[in-house]
Amino acid sequence: MTDFSLYVVINPNLLRVSEELPPFKGRNEGPPHQGLVVDVQKVKDLIDAGATAIKLRGDSTIDTSDYTKLAKGIHEVTKKYSIPLIIHDRVDIAMASGVDGVEVGKGCLDYMSTRKIMGPEKLIGVSITNKRQAYLASKVQTAYQVIGPVYEPLLAVEPLQVSPLGAAGARDILSHVVGLDPKIQFLLAGGITPENVRRAISQSRVPLKKADGIALGYDPEILETKNLINAMQKSLEEDLASCAIGATVGSGDSVFSDTKKLPTAKVSSVIASISKHRPSFRCIVPEESKDITKGVSAAIGSVPEYSLVFEEMKYRCDNLQQLQSCLISMGTASTVGYIVALKLYNIKAFPVILEPKIDSINVHRSAAAESLLAAGNFALIKGTVEEILHLSDMCKNNVQKTGSIEQEDLVGIVSKECKVLALRESCAVLSTGRVYVLSDGIRTIHIKNGSHLLNTVGNDALGPVLAACLAVEANDPFVAILSGLLLFTIASDQAAANVNTKGPGTFVPALIDEIWKLSQLSLNGDDSWAEKAVYEKFE
Repeated sequence: MTDFSLYVVINPNLLRVSEELPPFKGRNEGPPHQGLVVDVQKVKDLIDAGATAIKLRGDSTIDTSDYTKLAKGIHEVTKKYSIPLIIHDRVDIAMASGVDGVEVGKGCLDYMSTRKIMGPEKLIGVSITNKRQAYLASKVQTAYQVIGPVYEPLLAVEPLQVSPLGAAGARDILSHVVGLDPKIQFLLAGGITPENVRRAISQSRVPLKKADGIALGYDPEILETKNLINAMQKSLEEDLASCAIGATVGSGDSVFSDTKKLPTAKVSSVIASISKHRPSFRCIVPEESKDITKGVSAAIGSVPEYSLVFEEMKYRCDNLQQLQSCLISMGTASTVGYIVALKLYNIKAFPVILEPKIDSINVHRSAAAESLLAAGNFALIKGTVEEILHLSDMCKNNVQKTGSIEQEDLVGIVSKECKVLALRESCAVLSTGRVYVLSDGIRTIHIKNGSHLLNTVGNDALGPVLAACLAVEANDPFVAILSGLLLFTIASDQAAANVNTKGPGTFVPALIDEIWKLSQLSLNGDDSWAEKAVYEKFE
């Protein structure tokens, strides 16, 4: 079966010799034109960098004859490396040049007509934007389908005809093709980068089906081909070999490459990055949580933003290069407001945290949480033991009463449910309590740091810390969350031990001060504080 895992889309003009020739014979005026000689080295560079298939875009500046000659020349190179060459839309050029196939989309020949013209051996791909198109294309002999745009495209070749789908939209499409032709490959396109490719594939997967690869647009004025494709190839290899978001396959920094020692240097570097880059995060929290959010954010070096005005949120996402994330703590805005923010940050591939704040009694919030989980993708779901069990369906019918379960047994139950929920929602899950349980479906760890005084003031201060960490380390959410969790719990231990701490009232200021102190140690290259972590791996 043809490998479309890294499908590079490029303008044919970029693969021709760049030297200018005199005007066409018989024409006395007019600008010089490029030669029709293929730049063999550029084609080889794409292949050497990791491209498994190449598609030539349509180009109105090249006439049909010249396009056909270029396609033939490029195909002479690609076929030596067994790399399929695809033409966009132009069935006539694909047939005349003898390339491997054609990709059709909206406004082009329908699939069956294209198959009749191209014959049974040629590859036919389709670009799709909704479930119906995917279903119809799966009923014919298509080799692959390109789902998109997932995020806003990096290269705006032409105005978007549809809004970005987000990973949730891609997941919805994939859920409707499970059980159909298993030979069809599904690729994600639109705004995919080495930083978000693993998250896009992880968060769009459904049981028994996930994306087989990505389509990457290339423009040398914006992207450095070889470096970008190499980075994308590495990310793809790691993601396609993993089962859950954030699993760092074969990484020396993996949290469990050595089960006896945490990567304290990596943890500390994440915290230091916050002070260096001052990331912002959209903070959708109840009014009573805003004071402690401001204090913790000032201590760690992040910038909370509270406005829920759509135009302001969109402006920040569109125009600021600053690292960003979003924290949604239920209990303040309407469900519609949550979903608007979620979709906006999903489109930009910024990480989003959900604090569900639900129980078996509050039906409204339970319904809102379910709506949110269906509407988009989260990097982290954070909640109390009861909230996590409720989300995992254990408490909805009073199957378990946590008060009657021994602590050791409860931690084991929560660990399993965190793992199940992480796999189901393709994100990390954190349960707070006497023992913090963090899982991404592959890795599960118990953190036993954390003062008992946190129970009296709640874990409202933890969300902003995690939001800042995810903003600077979105590529591996598990490590980002673990870093923030260790900073928070170790700081709480030191704050409780402070001689000036007499109870909850003096504990909170001391906690904020200790977070600042540990952040400054990391900024100065001192990671010794992270060695105070008390943890165990859950099998």
